[in-house]
Amino acid sequence: AGRGAAGSAPQNLVDLMYEGFYALFLLKNGCGPHDKTAFADHMTAFLGDVDRNAKAIG
Repeated sequence: AGRGAAGSAPQNLVDLMYEGFYALFLLKNGCGPHDKTAFADHMTAFLGDVDRNAKAIG
């Protein structure tokens, strides 16, 4: 789920990266994942989505 209204597309890079910033905040504060492999897979997919959506925004 992204930031903003339900179903709305991200409008800028900050919106695209919001979940990544939050994940970084959690990691930095000692809230690491239990399943590191699943976390790595999720982050890889997230970054792929960010890349695709950033290209779509222009």
